[in-house]
Amino acid sequence: MSGVHYELQYVNGQIEELDSTFKTAEEARSYLKSSGLTEWIMAGGKHINPANVISVKVKEA
Repeated sequence: MSGVHYELQYVNGQIEELDSTFKTAEEARSYLKSSGLTEWIMAGGKHINPANVISVKVKEA
């Protein structure tokens, strides 16, 4: 389990918190910014389509 989590809010209003594969919040934020949210987000053993996501918060445990 990593120390960094994503809190995802979906277009249907659902909020889900999933583990990321990153060791620091800075790495996770950098990845999200560099991908421009055009690539699928891998979190919690899932592949998340960014088109279904309204917002992403990066949280350290």
